[in-house]
Order: sequence, then C-alpha cells, then structure tokens
Amino acid sequence: MSGSDRLAVVALEGSGRARGEMYGAAARDLIREAASRWRAHVLDKAPTSAAGYLAALVQDTAYRAAVTRYAPDLIDEISGIAYGAGVDEDTIFAINLLDEEWTLRERLSSSGAGHHCTSLGQASAGPAPVLVAQNLDLDAWMDGLQVVLELAPVDDGDEQQPAALVPSLAGMIGTMSLNAHGLGVALNTMAQLPSAADGLPVAFVVRLLARQRDVTSAEALLRALPHASGQNYLLGDPNEVLDVECSGAGAVSITLEASAIAHTNHPLRDHPRPFDDPRADFRGRDFTTKSEERLHHAAQALSHRRLGVDDLKHLLSQPPIRRGDGEDPGHSLFGLVMECSSSPVLHMSAGEPRVDNFTTHHVNSGAQRSTLLHG
Repeated sequence: MSGSDRLAVVALEGSGRARGEMYGAAARDLIREAASRWRAHVLDKAPTSAAGYLAALVQDTAYRAAVTRYAPDLIDEISGIAYGAGVDEDTIFAINLLDEEWTLRERLSSSGAGHHCTSLGQASAGPAPVLVAQNLDLDAWMDGLQVVLELAPVDDGDEQQPAALVPSLAGMIGTMSLNAHGLGVALNTMAQLPSAADGLPVAFVVRLLARQRDVTSAEALLRALPHASGQNYLLGDPNEVLDVECSGAGAVSITLEASAIAHTNHPLRDHPRPFDDPRADFRGRDFTTKSEERLHHAAQALSHRRLGVDDLKHLLSQPPIRRGDGEDPGHSLFGLVMECSSSPVLHMSAGEPRVDNFTTHHVNSGAQRSTLLHG
C-alpha cells in the first residue's frame, strides 16, 4: 500500500517573494525532489522536445501575464520559491500549472490521464458543522511530495489575508484550502470544458479563494476571474455549501440538492459545453462512465444519512472513491476532510487515504513558525 506515515507541514509568514523564499528554503530538499521527478515524468516524456515543451507551457502562453495581473504577489512567491530552493523559476512555475499541463499534453498527443478527483460537500445540521471532503487523484510518482502549507495571516493595509491551511505538493502554491473564516475549497478537473491560454491557472485561483471570507465572496471571485482550465470548485463555509463549475467560457453555479452535493469529473450543469478540442475524443464513454460511477457512489452515501468526519474518511478510503484498485489507472494521492466552522479543522491523510492515516490540523490565526515540520 502506497503512502507515507508522515506528512510534511511547512509554516510560512509574510507574503510575496519573502514567503516564497521561506517556503523554498524550508522545503528545499523536497522541492528539488519534486522538480527532479517532474522533469523525469513530464518533460522527459513530453510529446515534443523537453525544452520545446517547457517553452510551450510557460513562454508561449499568457498564464504568467494573467497571474501578474490578478495575483502579482503570487508571481513573486513563485520567484521566491525558486530562489529559496535553488530551482529554475520556469520549472517552479510549470510545476504549478498542473491542470494546464494536462491540457497541453492532451492537445499535442491525445493521451488520456488517470488522475481525477471526487469531492463532497455537506451542509450543517444543528451543532454539526459544514463538511467538505475530497480525494486528490494524481500520478503515483507524486507520492511522498505531499505537504500542508500553514499560511500566517497578512495585513499589508490594502489587503488582509486570513490564516489558512493549504494542502499541496512540494513546490506548488496549493491544491485546496481551508482558511480562518472557515471557508473550505475542494476541486475537480473537467478537461472537457473550454480552456484558455490567457486565463488564470487553477493553483493561483485556489490561493485567491483562500483569501475570501465566505462562499458568497468566493463565488463572486470565480465569476470575475478568467479561467485557464475547466475546473469545478466545491465551496463550504460555516453556513452553506456551493458548487461552481468554471472554464475558459465562464462560471456556472450548481444548485445544491437537499443538504449535500458530490462532484467528479463531468459537468452537472443542465447544458454542458462540448469539448474545446476535437482530439479530446479519446476520453470517450469509458472516461464518462468512471466519473459517473464515482459520482453515483458518493451521492448515494450522502443521501442515506448525515455523514460525520469518520464516515467521510471511510468513504474516501474505499473504492471506487479511492482510486487505484484492479485495472483503475488512477491513484488517490491523499484524502482530506474539512470542518468549515468558526474553529476550522483539516483532516488529511498521509499518503493514499486509509481510515487510520489521517492527521488533524487546526487553522492558527496567530504567528506561524517558519520551519519544515513532520507530523
């Protein structure tokens, strides 16, 4: 069984380049390992030359310009990570283009991908908090690179950023988030929706969402931003749950049925837009069937009764929600359950989700330590 018994936690202060340098220095060895694996499994297996593929992803798109416009401190953070870890800046930026790299690869080679996720949201009931849960399904070569970023609050006058816990992979600025306001963010790839080479990449959207106060402000942000990739964002705060499907064509909010929602890798909107690239036909019915199977399983579990934290851990630990059994090419890299309350709590597995390997993390709104920890 894959996965580690230890989960790296990186506590960060400040913002912009200073925060990035702190991240790069504190997690230097892990980030260098991530960069080495990324080159071996992504660049060296690219459908073009490695140099040409990196240029096509980083230089020949307007992703960097979009980040500079909508999140300038995060482009500075990328520079800081690269400097602190001693890794080429283009490589660090490219590592943060997780979904966008899949889009490029699929357009150039029409090769499918087995890394897709299941997310769930459950409204509050009496004293029971809103819960948001997800398995992050990625390639097995990423195992061991899992981290939790503990972001200290920022108050620079013009902008206040709450403390946040940001599950991620070494070198990335974030994959999901839970902040001190109790706003939790989970997400799912929807590669069949339109992409945009001048949109804001997913990792940077996640970090901007981590600054929002509630579901309402998060929804407004998702509607205002240009999106680089088809992506579903499942949002929860202490009062409600909301689901927003985003793509290069805009954002559509999904009505919550009853008190819970599940989402996988196909649109739930009434009139889904078609593939933006005809070469994406390789996904075909098999892809849709697997996504629908996971959605049905998750929705059925949510419909039977209200699930607690331990129930959700169990659900994330079992097929088909947990990927990788039998002929399933996917791999569940980690699972998480977020308690979206006035005292937010993140439960995250150390590697492939099992009921016994989740660790508990509380959002600390005070000062953070700038060291790499293992818990």
